Amino acid sequence: MNFRDANCIVYTFPIDEASQAYDTTMYSCNNDITLKRTEELESIMACN
Repeated sequence: MNFRDANCIVYTFPIDEASQAYDTTMYSCNNDITLKRTEELESIMACN
């Protein structure tokens, strides 16, 4: 989760933190990375 959070901070860097766009983009980034990681872990578990 540290990687995800740090990655999303970099991803949202150009957006004003006080804006709604920042919150929306941060949420979307966190969600996207979490879903991708979940898929990766499910794929690994399916191989075992």
